[in-house]
Order: sequence, then structure tokens, then C-alpha cells
Amino acid sequence: MYQIFEQILFAINEILGYGLHAGSSASSNLSHGLGLF
Repeated sequence: MYQIFEQILFAINEILGYGLHAGSSASSNLSHGLGLF
């Protein structure tokens, strides 16, 4: 159970970290590509 929770947290941190460090244009392109924003 704890391992699953840890993996989810790691995935969220990785996604957020990518969004923060990739730069606004790259993050925006990724978001539009996924159709989220």
C-alpha cells in the first residue's frame, strides 16, 4: 500500500517538476498537446 502511494507521489512530483523546469513555452505546448488547458 505504501509503495503505491510513494509511486503516485513520485509521479506527481516528476510531472510538476517537469512543468516548472521545462519553461513556460514547453509546458504550455505539453498542456495543449494533452488537451488539458
